[in-house]
Parts: sequence; structure tokens; C-alpha cells
Amino acid sequence: MSDDLAGTPVLVHPALEHDPAGMQGEVGVISKADIFWDDFVVSFGGKQGLYPSDALLVLLPDEEIHRNLADIAYETPFAELKALTQIDLFLRYGGENGR
Repeated sequence: MSDDLAGTPVLVHPALEHDPAGMQGEVGVISKADIFWDDFVVSFGGKQGLYPSDALLVLLPDEEIHRNLADIAYETPFAELKALTQIDLFLRYGGENGR
């Protein structure tokens, strides 16, 4: 068991074919991790899902995401900018750690 990753924000791969929690493209937080068995429990508010590592994308630190978002704001299509802004807002204000 390795709970070193507990509290790490992740994005469920948007093209995940079998999603046990139905949260493709959503941001969650790792609550438990067993690296040996490749099992990661991800919390999404009141909902949880069990995922393998290849179904999850680890996010950059929130300050780096915010800085990068500001750098690309004028050259990025609206749909992509909207998705990135939602991730930024989640990490800043809506995370389970009270951020």
C-alpha cells in the first residue's frame, strides 16, 4: 500500500472506455493508492471510483496550471480554454482539501 499519493489531484482520461465511476474527463483526488496492485481510489466529492494508473492523468501543481493558462489565453480555442479553466478553478477553489 502506498498512500504517498493521497491528496494528489488527477484527471480521469477523457477517452476511457470502461469507467467504473462514469467520471471521464473529470478532476478528482486520490484518496488511496496501492501501487503493487495498480489500484487507485479517486474521490469526486461524495462519489468514489477505483482506477488503474493508466486511466489517470496527474496534474501539474495548481500555480503552474494557472500561470500556463494565463500564457495561452489569447491563442487557445474557447472549448479547450473552458476545460482548462474548469480544472484551474477546481484546483483553486473546489478541491476536497478546501482549496
